[in-house]
Amino acid sequence: MKNKIPINISCFFLVFLFLLTPLLYTHAATVINSLTLFIVVFGFYFAGAAMLLPVNKDGLLSNISHAAVSVFIGGLIYSMLVFFSANATTLLILLLVITIVLLFIFRSRTHWSYSLGAVSIVAFLVAILVIVLISSSDINRQFTALQPGSDCYGNDDYFFTSIVASIRHGSIFNAAYEVGSPLNYQVLGFFIPALLANVLGISSHLALWCMSGPFYTLVTLLLCYEVCYYQLKEKVSRSNYGFAALSLLMPVLLAPLHPLYLAKGNIKNFIFNGMGYLVPAGTITYPISIAMFLFCLLLFSAIDWKDNRVSAAKIFFTICLSLIVIGKVPFYACFVLFIGIIVLKRLLFDKEKITAYLPYVGSSVLLSCVLFKVCMGQRTGGVTFFSYGYLAAQFAEWCHKSSTGFINNILIIGIIILTFLLWAGLRLLGLLALARSKNAMLREFSFAAIITLTGITLFVSFLHMQIKDNYGNLLQDSTFNIQQFIRSAFYILTIVASIGILHLFYSGLYKGVYLRSAIIITTAWCCISFSTTVNNAIQTYRIPPCAQLPWYTDNYNRLKAGKYNDGLIAVNPGSQYGIMLAASDYGKYWTAFDRSGFANYNGSIKNEYRWIVFRSLLAHPQEQYLDLMKSDGVNYIISTPADTTELLKASIAFPNLLHKVSDDKWVYELE
Repeated sequence: MKNKIPINISCFFLVFLFLLTPLLYTHAATVINSLTLFIVVFGFYFAGAAMLLPVNKDGLLSNISHAAVSVFIGGLIYSMLVFFSANATTLLILLLVITIVLLFIFRSRTHWSYSLGAVSIVAFLVAILVIVLISSSDINRQFTALQPGSDCYGNDDYFFTSIVASIRHGSIFNAAYEVGSPLNYQVLGFFIPALLANVLGISSHLALWCMSGPFYTLVTLLLCYEVCYYQLKEKVSRSNYGFAALSLLMPVLLAPLHPLYLAKGNIKNFIFNGMGYLVPAGTITYPISIAMFLFCLLLFSAIDWKDNRVSAAKIFFTICLSLIVIGKVPFYACFVLFIGIIVLKRLLFDKEKITAYLPYVGSSVLLSCVLFKVCMGQRTGGVTFFSYGYLAAQFAEWCHKSSTGFINNILIIGIIILTFLLWAGLRLLGLLALARSKNAMLREFSFAAIITLTGITLFVSFLHMQIKDNYGNLLQDSTFNIQQFIRSAFYILTIVASIGILHLFYSGLYKGVYLRSAIIITTAWCCISFSTTVNNAIQTYRIPPCAQLPWYTDNYNRLKAGKYNDGLIAVNPGSQYGIMLAASDYGKYWTAFDRSGFANYNGSIKNEYRWIVFRSLLAHPQEQYLDLMKSDGVNYIISTPADTTELLKASIAFPNLLHKVSDDKWVYELE
């Protein structure tokens, strides 16, 4: 097994079936795309396993985790082919050729096995249980072959799908929802679904929400087990099924109390209703970032940093840490701080050499800056500054106090501390267990997690983020997004605390009354947490699925048939309908939504005039607005239920410039 690529056929089939299930469930599976998926997933698996060959020494990953992580890494690598060609046939041929070449090169270094192992079965089944519980909202609303055009979805759902629709056409600088504008978003989680959508011939929605989203969660959960096992491998064995199950469940069972509900007097939802702080809950960008974090943490723990020789694990760590910046920026900031604290402690107190860390941490920061510049550096109009008051004002509003005055400030600081203690909940027990551990690395994790949460909270307490136009006018204050920094710090805290709870149970260092009390408290907490999670899932599954709007269905089918694809399409920038249509994978869009509203994701003011022109046309139909749209390449305007009357008036006023397409209820053509 040494220096051989471990390919486990049974584990491969488990991962393949996991990715195939959404296609079967949504009736989108055909014989062709099922066979294609089989080829693609195996290509991902072998390429990723080959990359992991110098890293997965001494069985760093169990069979099932190795298979999932390999598919994940291989998927990220192969997804870059989208930028070479967006053609499905070309992509599949390239993937096949590369896979065959790799099989030939490593033919003598590949170890084929078929034994699944009981631990792999337990880990896989428990992971599926957790996914069903914490992803109930997504499963209930998102498990459809096509994204319903309905207002029951939030802006994120359509926006994220439109990012996949953009990348699958081979560019991050030409957003589907606003042609000519860069994506300017954290794109790491959207590469794999873009490739899957193209190769399998399915919708971006299906590739993202039904296939990639649950897969990212699966990888994250399995890596939770791997990180916990590595830290306690001297005390437990791979055959300890209880430990494997708890490693997967603990990040979810350590659900926090929700102080905001308590402040509002909502006692019913106060107990364990902080669902957004579970690992790996959150929008599509969080699970992939947490997965990268866990893999980095595993590598960081396994690397002998006192050995100055360059190793594959150190290079892997450097690259993976850098990639988090285009996965979730707040999470990247928290993880860099977390690692920085540990490194600083080792330099100051353990007298380790800075040269052991500086080349890799420094290279990682440099690479992350390059990635950030390429993927998000086209943004303009953003203003970031530090000013007193945002977090304090927010907490003051919760407790109906003034955010000014010395006494009030002391009171608010106390409330923030109390809030964080409630949010931490049982995780405090895990942090305390690690703080008392004889293992130096576990103690580092505990203190680094606490300092990270404290430091990030202080940082964002004064951080303000605004978006302004060319004239300095405020378009949107996005300072509310600072909560994502605190949320990211809590994700790290949860993972570290999970290790702490398991250390408490399995290390053998704690006995007697202390251990029995800890077990009773943890069991009671986890039972209540589990029942709350199950109840939330049941309530979510009872919600009727989203209805399909005739407007969306009509336009989707016409665009899919190839109509109106010979020019740019304008869609009402002030209506959510625009982003719904942009998420349909078809058509080239001139604009999709109003930048001054909540849906301001693009952040670019490069094409700000577009939505101004459209809004002006709807408010005061004039010939000049139609001329501006036509001169900018617009051939068609798709009306929505929100603007049918206005566009009809414009077509009547200027029949030589704008007329409704015959036999089409919604589309107007510009002459």
